[in-house]
Amino acid sequence: MAKHGKAYKSLEDKLHRFELFKDNLKHIDERNKNIVNYWLGLNEFADLSHEEFKKTYLGLKVELPKNRGSFEEFTYRDVVDLPKSVDWRKNGAVTAVKNQGSCGKCLWTGEKMELSLQSRTKVHVVRSCWAFSTVAAVEGINQITTGNLTSLSEQQLIDCDTTQNHGCNGGLMDYAFEFIMANGGLRKEDDYPYLMEEGTCEDKKKGQSEVVTISGYHDVPENNEGSLLKALANQPLSVAIEASGRDFQFYSGLLQLENVFAVVSYCARMTQYILYLGVFDGHCGTELDHGVTAVGYGSAKGLDYIIVKNSWGPKWGEKGYIRMKRNTGKAEGICGINKMASYPTKTKNLDARSWAFFGVLWRSQSMLGLHLGQSEVVTISGYHDVPENNEGSLLKALANQPLSVAIEASGRDFQFYSGGVFDGHCGTELDHGVTAVGYGSAKGLDYIIVKNSWGPKWGEKGYIRMKRNTGKAEGICGINKMASYPTKTKK
Repeated sequence: MAKHGKAYKSLEDKLHRFELFKDNLKHIDERNKNIVNYWLGLNEFADLSHEEFKKTYLGLKVELPKNRGSFEEFTYRDVVDLPKSVDWRKNGAVTAVKNQGSCGKCLWTGEKMELSLQSRTKVHVVRSCWAFSTVAAVEGINQITTGNLTSLSEQQLIDCDTTQNHGCNGGLMDYAFEFIMANGGLRKEDDYPYLMEEGTCEDKKKGQSEVVTISGYHDVPENNEGSLLKALANQPLSVAIEASGRDFQFYSGLLQLENVFAVVSYCARMTQYILYLGVFDGHCGTELDHGVTAVGYGSAKGLDYIIVKNSWGPKWGEKGYIRMKRNTGKAEGICGINKMASYPTKTKNLDARSWAFFGVLWRSQSMLGLHLGQSEVVTISGYHDVPENNEGSLLKALANQPLSVAIEASGRDFQFYSGGVFDGHCGTELDHGVTAVGYGSAKGLDYIIVKNSWGPKWGEKGYIRMKRNTGKAEGICGINKMASYPTKTKK
């Protein structure tokens, strides 16, 4: 990375960056084998993790006008291509395993409740596990959206969410999501620590600390593992299971090597056998009694599984986790895991660092100006929005002048774009401001010319040609969703 003037503070940091570099190089090589119209290359971002790249180089601080509509929240229906495996622990969206302890005195709270097809709210999971399931899901979506992994307070839910939930005597994750929304957020665990018992609500305490908010929540269709996996590909989920069986109670995951050697002397054979162990397919029913968090899925030696974070401390299971078998042939899934899954939503904060390049409007009565120095200013007389999701109108405006546009630029294909007409992977969650400066066609490919703000070493000397006429109203990377331009009256 000497080409880009990179210097590292320690040998450890240098080795860490080298591992990231190798991973990015592998991605570039693999993608270049499968793409035709553009290509990827090493650049100054090659020693960054993908999350570091997004946090450092993307974002707008823009409050969208109401008449332009709002960003749609994610739902499981948005996922088209399901990844083969997902592990939100590796992506930094899961806090350390916690221990709910003895909050609660019995397994069931009152009469047994059964899941209603019309209303899932008749099922309550017992003890304080519902709070841990809720909090882990909120911690996950908050990290995915903001880049900050913050451990949040289960105790606040136990003490304060008492309208429909019952503290150490059980509750429901959906009710907890509703409380967080109505209450204006959830406090940090450090500011409201866990007591393993019900306490006095400090929710309205003066000098309240920083909170983490959500914008809503969604339920995954009942008994639909495909929808559950689609939702899980986007974020951790709150799920309910039956965990009262002894197989689940004493689940230990992979055998420890010292135990293996005590059983057999031919360790080579046993080591091979070990690889098949750890995926739970033991005895359990579907009478939901425990709230946990699904944090990923995968496969090992022909066994498909869901990765579940429990709240019984790191000494249980696989360091606090359990891999539960999926594709069981039963709609409700093992231990009823497919029956009652839900997830919080959080609107991406379009905040960040590219606002100065995207466009600045300073209002002063009827005059709008940009300061160039202490005395000289350049003024504009107004601005207009291009109709949303209308490429024809965008091109008409672009034929007259450059436009400020917003795109989603968080994909690795965009990060390492090196040339050609870009038609790579990207969504429409706008997170970066750029400038459209023209359009054209080459070899049957229509494109929009976009000026970026990452310097002349990126892309085509700082520019990218982005495919147009994609057949989608929002355009590639959402380029047609939010375009605008300033106006200036001729003197």
